[in-house]
Parts: sequence; C-alpha cells; structure tokens
Amino acid sequence: MQKTARWFLIAVNVLNGLSGLICGALFVVRPDGNLMMMEESAWMLQDFPLASIFFTDYLWIGIVMIGVLGLPGAVASSMLIRNGPGRYRWALVSAILLGLWCAAELLFMPNPLCIVYAIVAAASIAAAIYLERQTT
Repeated sequence: MQKTARWFLIAVNVLNGLSGLICGALFVVRPDGNLMMMEESAWMLQDFPLASIFFTDYLWIGIVMIGVLGLPGAVASSMLIRNGPGRYRWALVSAILLGLWCAAELLFMPNPLCIVYAIVAAASIAAAIYLERQTT
C-alpha cells in the first residue's frame, strides 16, 4: 500500500508540476491564450472577482498557475523521487493547492475535467497524510 501511494503521489506531482509550469509559461508568454488555443474562451474571465484589473487576459492565471500548481508540484515530485526530508509534507501542500485551484475553477469555470482533478487532489491529500503517518 505504501509503495502504491508513493508512486501515485510521484505520478500526480510530476504531471501536475510539468503541466502547471508549461501551461502557466504559455499563458505568460502569450496572455491572449493563443498558444493554449483559448483565445475564444476569454469571455469566461469576465465573472472572476476583480476581472477588470487582473483578468483582462490570461497573464495572471499563468502566473498563479506557475506558483500554485507548477512549482509546488515540481518541488514535491523532486522530493518524492529523491526521498528527501519533508517529501510527504510537500506532497500534501501540493495536493491542497491543487484542491484549492479546483475549487476556484469549479466556482468560476465549471467543467467536468476539474471534478476529476478535485478527486485526484482529495486522493493525493489522503495518500500524503497516510504516508506521513507511516514514516513518523
């Protein structure tokens, strides 16, 4: 069970970290959403709080995506692969941030894929807590 939970966390954090860094960078490089083929979806940003300040394009979403999904996922996956100290705490932080991202996305841009990500976040939280308790 421990090995499966650890590999699950590694897979989730590698995929989430890479996608957060890559997609976030694409939004920062081209805030109009063109590189992600989302220029037609920019109308969804109008319902966000402070939309006229932060969400006239995808720039801030890209920056937040890098900080909330990409970097924590990359650090957690690195710590998990290297068996570094605090690896399960990093995985827990990454999973909580993924859950918060999904909650915000479900609130403002509901979509079925985000429900799947929310389930993955919940499973990651459970796995990280389980593994942390097993090592202490």
